[in-house]
Amino acid sequence: MKKFFKNLLFSDASSSVTRWVVTLFISLLLFLAVVTIALIAVLRDREVLIPQRFANKIISEANLLSFPYFVEVDNVYLSLDDNFIPKLVVRDIDLLSPTKNPILSFNSLVTKFSLADLVSSKFRVSSVTLDGANLSIKRLENGSLNYKFGPSDLPRTDNFDTLAFLKRLDYFLSTKEMEKFQDLNLFGLTAQFEDELNNKNYTIDGARFRASRVDQVLTMSFDLALLTGNTDVATVEANFKSPIGQLNGEFGLILKDIPSQDIALQSREFGWLSVLDAPISGALRGSLDIEGLLNPVNATLQIGKGVFKPSSDIKPIAFDAARTYFSYAPGSGKLDFDEIFFDSKDLKATADGFIIIEDITNLPETFVAQLNFSNLETGTFGFLNNGITSNSATSTFKVQLAPFDIEIPQLFIYDIPTQVSINTTGFISVKEKYWDISLDTISESADLENVLYFWPESHKPKVRQWVVDHFEESKLFDISMQMEMGKGATPMLSWSFGFSDTTFSPLKGFPLINKSSGHFVSKNYSTTVLLEKGLFFDSNKRTIDISGSRFFIENSRIKPTPAEILIKADGRLSSFLDVLNNPPLKLMDRIKQSTNLGRAEVSGQGIVNILLKKDLKPDEIFYEVSATAERFSSDPTNPSFKFTNGSLDFFANNEFIEIQGGGLVKNLPVRAKFLESIGENGSKNLEVDFEFSEKALDLFPIGLPDLKIVGSAPAKLSLKFLEDKKVKFDFISELDGSEVIYSPLNWIKETDEKAELKVSGILGEQLVVDDIFLSSTNLTLNGSALQKQDDKFDVNFSKLALREVFDLKLSVKPNSEIVVSGGQLNMQEFLKLPIAIKSSEKSAPLSIYLDELKLYEKQIITRLTATMDAEGKGDFSGSLNDLASFGGNITKIEDGYSVQAQSNNAGAFVRALGAAKAADGGTAELSLRHLKDSQGMRGRLKIKNIRLRNMPALLELLDAISIVGLLDQLQGPGLVLNEIEADFVNLPDQIKFERASAFGPSIGISLEGYYAKATNKLNMQGVLSPLYVVNAIGSIFTRKGEGLLGFNYRLKGSADRPEVLVNPLSIFTPAIFREIFRRPVPNLE
Repeated sequence: MKKFFKNLLFSDASSSVTRWVVTLFISLLLFLAVVTIALIAVLRDREVLIPQRFANKIISEANLLSFPYFVEVDNVYLSLDDNFIPKLVVRDIDLLSPTKNPILSFNSLVTKFSLADLVSSKFRVSSVTLDGANLSIKRLENGSLNYKFGPSDLPRTDNFDTLAFLKRLDYFLSTKEMEKFQDLNLFGLTAQFEDELNNKNYTIDGARFRASRVDQVLTMSFDLALLTGNTDVATVEANFKSPIGQLNGEFGLILKDIPSQDIALQSREFGWLSVLDAPISGALRGSLDIEGLLNPVNATLQIGKGVFKPSSDIKPIAFDAARTYFSYAPGSGKLDFDEIFFDSKDLKATADGFIIIEDITNLPETFVAQLNFSNLETGTFGFLNNGITSNSATSTFKVQLAPFDIEIPQLFIYDIPTQVSINTTGFISVKEKYWDISLDTISESADLENVLYFWPESHKPKVRQWVVDHFEESKLFDISMQMEMGKGATPMLSWSFGFSDTTFSPLKGFPLINKSSGHFVSKNYSTTVLLEKGLFFDSNKRTIDISGSRFFIENSRIKPTPAEILIKADGRLSSFLDVLNNPPLKLMDRIKQSTNLGRAEVSGQGIVNILLKKDLKPDEIFYEVSATAERFSSDPTNPSFKFTNGSLDFFANNEFIEIQGGGLVKNLPVRAKFLESIGENGSKNLEVDFEFSEKALDLFPIGLPDLKIVGSAPAKLSLKFLEDKKVKFDFISELDGSEVIYSPLNWIKETDEKAELKVSGILGEQLVVDDIFLSSTNLTLNGSALQKQDDKFDVNFSKLALREVFDLKLSVKPNSEIVVSGGQLNMQEFLKLPIAIKSSEKSAPLSIYLDELKLYEKQIITRLTATMDAEGKGDFSGSLNDLASFGGNITKIEDGYSVQAQSNNAGAFVRALGAAKAADGGTAELSLRHLKDSQGMRGRLKIKNIRLRNMPALLELLDAISIVGLLDQLQGPGLVLNEIEADFVNLPDQIKFERASAFGPSIGISLEGYYAKATNKLNMQGVLSPLYVVNAIGSIFTRKGEGLLGFNYRLKGSADRPEVLVNPLSIFTPAIFREIFRRPVPNLE
C-alpha cells in the first residue's frame, strides 16, 4: 500500500490531474477526520438531541423488534461512551399494548450500536441499559401469573414456561437486528409480588439484571433484596448461561435469610420446609439439557435459629441451627440429601438420606423420607433420664404437612453409652391445639441398668424405685418403651420387657426369687410383673416353684401407691410355710405355729397388698393366701393322731386362717376345718367331721373295751383353742345308721333308732369334760369328767339311766371308787346284766346311796346306803318299802358276794314283804350267797318271836281246815310264832323254797315250793300242825315245824289270793310215815 501511494504520487508518469485528485481525496479525509474528531469531542459525555427525522427512524426500527407492541418516547439523544462507542439515550419510554394502552415505563434507556449502521439506517443494537422500572406480579389462586407494569395489566399467563422463554429468547437474539447485541443491563427495578394462592405479599427492591453475549453464549444474572414483612432483609442472586440457539444451559441461585415458610410456598418440592419458621440461606446449582429440560439440581441450605411449628395453634419446638446439602431431579419427586445437620436443645443430628414426595397437585405436601444418621445426640425431651448418643441410626418416616402428621414405621438407633440397639415406631401429629404423639421403642436385649439409664426418676418414681430395690440381676429382652402424649402436656411413658435368669424379691425381707423369667409391663398408671418361671429357696435351700406369680400396681397416681403381689407356688408344705413366715408377713409367727406342721405337696397362691413407701408397717400389709396340700401327713412326733394321705385347702388373710380338707387319722377318714382369727382377741377353732365307728373308738381310749359299733354314723368334733394351751372340745353325733352295743349293760342302739351323743370339755394340762350326754331309747346319761394327777379321772354322771334297770346319779373317783349318790335300781333286772353276772371280778371301792332299790314288784328298798372296799367287804342299811329298816354287811366271795342282813323289827319286815297285813315284834336275819356258775343266790331267813295278824295265805289255809280258834287268833290279837326259818334259792325268775318252817304255841307249819317273780304266782306244799306246843313231839319223826299230827296242803295261783288245797285225811297219817309218803316239791305250772 505504501509502495502504491509512492508510485502514485511521485511517478513521472503521473499526471497532474491524478495528483490533484489524490491531493483532494487526502484533504477530504483530513477534513472528515477533523470533523469526526470535532463531533466526538462534542458527543463525548454529552447528550445531543437527534433530529426528529432520525429519531422517528430509530423508533420505527424499535417497533419492528417489539411487534405487536409499540414503543413511544419523548426524545432521543445521541452520545458516546468512554470507549467512543455511540449510544442512544431515550427518556421516558412507554411500552404500549397492541391497543395502544401503556404497559411498561422506564425512566431511561441507553442503547449502544455501530455508527455506520446508524448512518446506513440500520438499527443494530450492541448494548441496552434500562433504569427505573416498576413491576407488579400477581399469582392467582389457580397458580397462574398476572403481570402489571405501571398502571396497566399484562395478559394473564399460566405458570412460567422456561422452555418457551428460552426458545423465544434464542429467536430474538438470532434476528439481524440483534446480531450485534452484546449485553443488556437493568437497574433500579422495583417489583410488588402478590401471592393470592398463599395470601402473601413480597417487595423486590433494587433489583439488577444483566445479560451478555460472548462468543454466541448468553449469560444472564440478577440480584435483588426481598422484603417479606419481617424485620430482616433477604437477598437473592441468580445466574444463567446458555449457548444462543440451543436450549441447554447452566444456572445458579444464592439465597440469604429467606424465611422458610416463603420458600415452602413456592414449590411443592420444597413444601417440607413449611413446618419450619426460620431464616434460610443457601445456594442452588443446576442445568438444562439440550431439550431445555431441567437436569438434577444441587442445593445447600443453611437454616438459622428458629422453631419447628407445624401448626399456628401448637406449641413450637425451638432449634438453634440446621443445614442440608441435597440434590433434586425435577419430576422425580425425590430429594437426595448428602447431609442434614440439626442442632437444638434436645437433638443434635447429622444424617444423609432422601425424601420422596407423593404425587399430589396442591399443597399440603406429603412425602416419605429415609435418613441415615452418622451422629445423633438427644436430650431427655423432658421424659427420659438420659439422652441418646449414636453414630449409627436409620429412620424411615412419612410426613403429611396439613394436617401435620409424621408416621414412623422404623427408627433404628444404636446407643453408644449403653451399647443397646433400639427401634422406634409410631407417629407424631397435631390434633386441634395439642401434640398427639405415640412412640413405641423396642430393643431385643439389654441389661436392667440400660433400661434405668433411660427411665426418668421423676416418672413413676415408686415403680422405678421398686424395680431398683427388688431386681438384683437382670437379663432383659423384648424391651419396649411407649411414649404417649395427647391433650395433656405431660408425656406418659409405658415400659415393658421380658427378663430371664433374673434374681429379685417381691417384698423387702422376702426370699429372693431365683432363675426367674417373665415380663414387666408398666402402661399408663398401672404396672405388672408377670413371672413365667421362678424359684424360691427356703431357709433349708429347698425350692418352691412360683411360676405364674405377678406384681401389679393399678394406679401409680395414688400416693402412697398401692401395689398387689400375686404369688403362685408349688412345693413342699414346710418350704411354703417357711416362705410365708418371712418378713413382712411372718404368718406362722403371728399364729404362733411352727413351720413344720407336716409333709405335703402344696400348690397355691397368695395375694399381698402393700403400699410403696418407706418403713412399711405390718398393719399396712394386706394379704390373702390360698393353697391346696396333697398327700399331707402331720407331724410324726405325735403318732397317736397322725394325719396321713390328706388333701387340704388353705386360706389366710389378715383376719383369719382357714384350713379344710380330708385325710386319714389311723386309717379313719376324716374331714377337718380349721379356722383361726388373727389379732389380740383372736380365736382358733377346728372342726372334724368323721364317721363314728369302730375305727374311731381306737383313737379315743375311753376305757370301755366292751363298747362296739357296727357300721358308722356321722360325727363332728369341734375344737376351740384357748389361752394357756387349752382346747375346748365338743363332740356330737346322732349315731344314725349305726348299731352301738355295750354288752356289760346289755344295751343296743339299733341302726334305725334315733339317738344323740354329745361330749364337751376343755383339754389342757388336765382334761375337763364339762358335759357327757347320751340320749337314746334305752340308755340316757348326762355327766362330766375331770382329769386328776397321774392321768386319773373324776367322773360324775348326774343321770345314768338304763331302761327300767336303773336311773342313777353316779360318780367314779380317781381312786376308781364308784359313788352312787341317788336314783333307782331294779335289782331283778340288774342281776340279768352281764355287768352283774361278772361281779366276781376284781371290785372297786363302792359307796352307794339309792333312793330306791327294787327287789321285786312290791319289794323296794328305799334310802339304801352301802359302802364296799376294794376287797369286796362292806356294810349297808336301808328300809324295805319305807316300813322296815335293816342293815347288814357284804363280803366278796369267789363266785360273787355273801350278804348278811339283820332287822330288829321282823314284823315290819314281814309287813313290808306283804306276807302279813299286820305284824310286829321279832327279829330277822337274812343271809345270801351267790351260787357258783349261776345268776342266783342261796339264802336263809330266820325270824324269831313275831306276832302275825291277817296273813292272807295262812287265813285261807286255816279256813280250809276249819281251825276256828287259830283263825280267830290270826284275825284278832295275832298269832305268835316263835321261829320262822326258810332255806331258799333266789333265781332271776323265781324263788325256790327248799325247806321252810314256822312254829309257835298254836301252830306249826312247813313249806316248800316255787314263787314266780314275773307272774306273782306260786306253787307250794307243806304241813300245818295245830296245837304245836302239844303236837311238836312228832317233829322228831318229821321236819321242823311239823307235829305228830298235821294237815297236808297245797297253795297254787296268785300269791295275793292263792288256791288252797287241804287233805283232811292226812291228819291221820302218823308223822313217822309222813316223810316216806311226802310228794316231791311241786314245780310252777
